[in-house]
Amino acid sequence: MTLRHCRNVPAYCGQLDRPIDPTQAVLGGISIHFEYYPHSAPGSSAGTLVATEGGPGYPATLSRDEYLELFKPLRRTHDVLLMDNRGTG
Repeated sequence: MTLRHCRNVPAYCGQLDRPIDPTQAVLGGISIHFEYYPHSAPGSSAGTLVATEGGPGYPATLSRDEYLELFKPLRRTHDVLLMDNRGTG
C-alpha cells in the first residue's frame, strides 16, 4: 500500500482494495478510502484513534473537521485514522 499526501488536507491518503465478495461468488472489487493524520509530538505514537461513520452511506472523511476537533487534545501523541465505509468517500 502506498500513502500519498492528500489534496487540501494535512494528511496522507490511501485506499484499501477489497473484493466485493470475499468468497468470490460475486466478482469485482471496491476501494475503501482513508486519511491518516500522524501525531505531532516527536517520538513514537502512543496509539491510533480510528473514526468511521455509523452510516449508512456517509464517509468519515467528510466529517474530518469534527473528528479532528474531537481528537484535538490527543493528537499530539496519537495518530488519527479516518476510515470511510465501503461504497462511500
